[in-house]
Amino acid sequence: MKIRIALAALCSAVVLLLSGCGSNNFRDLEHVPSKDPDTAVVYNNVDLNPNITKLCIEGLAFITTTRDYDNTQRVPEWDATCPKTTTNK
Repeated sequence: MKIRIALAALCSAVVLLLSGCGSNNFRDLEHVPSKDPDTAVVYNNVDLNPNITKLCIEGLAFITTTRDYDNTQRVPEWDATCPKTTTNK
């Protein structure tokens, strides 16, 4: 029984490690490089989980969540808090 538990734990660890490799499965376009936002700030939600995110991209502010990326919205009122120059690497 201990061997089965150890084997299951090992298989789970391997699956988790392989799924965390550097692939970008959510890209809509092929052969187009991905860039990080200029800045990102994650805020705690009312449930105390950090899942509200403010993104700054080329001086423009967006809000999204870490749970559902379909809810990305522009927030022009926050543009003043974003850097005006891009610092993407």
